[in-house]
Amino acid sequence: MRAKVVIALSRRLPSTKKEMFFMENALMHRMRKEFDLDLGQVRFTYVERAERGLFSFPMYDQLLLVSFLRAHVNSLTLVESIAPLVDRYKKELENMSQVLA
Repeated sequence: MRAKVVIALSRRLPSTKKEMFFMENALMHRMRKEFDLDLGQVRFTYVERAERGLFSFPMYDQLLLVSFLRAHVNSLTLVESIAPLVDRYKKELENMSQVLA
């Protein structure tokens, strides 16, 4: 999925702005983690722009970014498809880390 975001961004953004885009997403992810104990963990975030939507799924110290053209995809349908897969992957990682510990 990240490859698709990078490909879509490479057509629209110069390299300096691409770097800023990914830094902004990483910073927002870290800032949201500050409230995990008080409000619970963030499952995903959604940003809606004029033509595109962007989902961000936190996965431990990484982010899965999914960008799509809003005219072609229903955002609610998309997140209902992706979120369970991300949740399952997180559980598998957790189980693997417990086995290795």
